Amino acid sequence: MSRILTRAYEERDRAAVLALFDQNRPEFFSAEERDWLDETLEAPEGPLLVVEVDGEAQAFGGYELLEHYNRALIVWGMAARARHGQGLGRLLLLERLARIARETPSTRWVAVDTSPASAPFFERNGFETVAVWPQGYRDGEPLHELRLDFCAFAPDTLDARLLEARQHAEAKLGVRP
Repeated sequence: MSRILTRAYEERDRAAVLALFDQNRPEFFSAEERDWLDETLEAPEGPLLVVEVDGEAQAFGGYELLEHYNRALIVWGMAARARHGQGLGRLLLLERLARIARETPSTRWVAVDTSPASAPFFERNGFETVAVWPQGYRDGEPLHELRLDFCAFAPDTLDARLLEARQHAEAKLGVRP
């Protein structure tokens, strides 16, 4: 029986998070982005989260609240290659959205800049593509800019979606209530 826990990133998670990154190259991240991830882990500009399965870091991501704007930014977001399709990515995304929704002052927009490989995931979860920048990343990869209008979500709806995502991941992983 598996156990899923979402918690704050800790320094002891660094090697596991870098391993998650490496497992997702080159399909989802370029090699050049590893230095940026390392900088994020060293000096985060917002909360970073880890999803553990049976005590092992299996997903990672965070968010930043942009102080002078009415928006938050989803940063990173990755799951262990062996865990793709098991609902951990959606669980992590909804956990971040639920936490953003509880921040004060409240945020209207949640944005994410991502690769063509990851953009459909965000679209399936309510984000809309607002721009595609050819060669938007320094490595020449297109950059997809997406946003989510928080006005479309009532807090209880978001909590219900988070609970549903947790139950889905638990079912995929064989967790018993």
